[in-house]
Amino acid sequence: MEDNEKLKSLVEDELDRQRDENLTLKQYTNPVKIARYEKDIIQRLLRSQGYYAGAVEYRLKEDDKGVTYLLTPGPLYKVQKITFDVPDGFKMPRASTWPLREGRALVASNVLDTQDALKKYIQENACFYEVKLSYVAEVNHADHSATVSYRMEPSPSVNFGEIAVSGLTSVKEEYLRTKLGYEPGQCFNRARVDQARLNLLKTNLIARIETNIAQPENGRVDTSFSLQERNHRTRKAGIGYSTDEGIGLSLGWEHRNILGAGEKIEVGGRVSQVRRTVEGELTLPNFFRDDQSAILNGDLTKKELDAYDSLSAQTSFTIKRQFTDILSGSIGAQLKYSEVTDEGVTDEFGLVSFPFTLKLDTTDNLLDPRKGFILTAGVQPYIDTLETSRRFVKTTFSASTYLTADSFYWEPTLALRAATGTISGQSTDDIPADERFYVGGGGSVRGYPYQSLSRITDDDPFGGSSFNEVSVETRFRFSESWGAVLFVDGGFAFDDANLQPGEELKWGTGIGLRYFTFFAPIRFDVGVPLSPRDGVDDNFQLYISIGQAF
Repeated sequence: MEDNEKLKSLVEDELDRQRDENLTLKQYTNPVKIARYEKDIIQRLLRSQGYYAGAVEYRLKEDDKGVTYLLTPGPLYKVQKITFDVPDGFKMPRASTWPLREGRALVASNVLDTQDALKKYIQENACFYEVKLSYVAEVNHADHSATVSYRMEPSPSVNFGEIAVSGLTSVKEEYLRTKLGYEPGQCFNRARVDQARLNLLKTNLIARIETNIAQPENGRVDTSFSLQERNHRTRKAGIGYSTDEGIGLSLGWEHRNILGAGEKIEVGGRVSQVRRTVEGELTLPNFFRDDQSAILNGDLTKKELDAYDSLSAQTSFTIKRQFTDILSGSIGAQLKYSEVTDEGVTDEFGLVSFPFTLKLDTTDNLLDPRKGFILTAGVQPYIDTLETSRRFVKTTFSASTYLTADSFYWEPTLALRAATGTISGQSTDDIPADERFYVGGGGSVRGYPYQSLSRITDDDPFGGSSFNEVSVETRFRFSESWGAVLFVDGGFAFDDANLQPGEELKWGTGIGLRYFTFFAPIRFDVGVPLSPRDGVDDNFQLYISIGQAF
């Protein structure tokens, strides 16, 4: 089979998989029985790839220490005709849209994929009560051809009837009905019922749902949802540690149904060696639209950093809209009063800003993403109400992607991240110290002290008007509970707002350990600076927190 490397590779991969996973095969010790069993596996694989006249022979090696298989695939059987037996009047899409095509090989996976695609297409474009599909594949050995016929069992075309919701104690029924996504009289679709169930769970107000789809009656199908509410109050506590920030503690409380329609109020505080924060937030879902929410936020923060000291109070109002499952955006207004001590001088600022963000997120997990990507862009104009000539605009972009090889040992994940930003309208000296860009630390460039990667003035970081950051991390998972990472981070905050290609970054590298809990991984990272600065950087930095670094 030297002339068919693709088929040879498929056979080798399938044998490796069967030898690892097939319990029946593992029970055999007699080489002849093993060879016969594996011969059947190879023959089934050949047929699944369209080789229905293939032959397989085996030869035992000397001393029974292995086996050699001789494969003769034979002619490739191709699909001569595809037929669809579906209800009259249903319009089929072009044949070129199906995985299985006339004139191409009779590959088993394409036959099944076409059946799944056809079922999904019918469900999305018709109102049938049930969509049950079957297929028959017939091969003709005389001319090495095949005919595949798909048939749908007869089913009535119906609409949604009454929708019953029961089991509620404190959540308003009218609020949950806005999440269902369908109404009486609309075209019946089982996928809509499944999506409605998911939408109810996404409200974070429901613990359990029992769904019932009734039998058709007079062209209508009644549906019902029996719900069990979850506890709407949660107390939260957290702890973290890093050598540059010390121990960090957080406490919080939230109520996710304060007024009966999913309104959420959160209050909490965070304390560490360098900062103390008290904050509160009220979220109003369905703000004039089902896909839109309003967020009122306020906090009081005290920071004692190497770069500056500050005491600030801010409040903001934000409208967030979920355009699609993966695309969201927000716009709002923020008022912030702060007293900032920078290089021994204390200034007051009364900043009004109007933040705007867009986010595209296809990742599979918030705290431990393994697949997908995130793109984020933000623009935030500022006006100082105490000195109206001070105006500037902060612009940021970030991107991260996650690629996981599930079939490889230890399931490695390659995580990549890049971020950049610029502040225009003022020089770095005239930008409030607590609004400049800073780089370095556990969520930035590991191995360097927190916010230390910028110009150093009087032994303290000054911050910058622009920044660049990049991170490359390879994550391994040894078991259900343990994993490890290798990482390289780079970044710096620059005085010049106009970023230039090739700006020199500071680089750090290190290793980490992960302990996976039921909700998120706990990370232990040790970072080492690759370009340590005398009197500024330590030999290493340690970070302990919940969730991946990015």
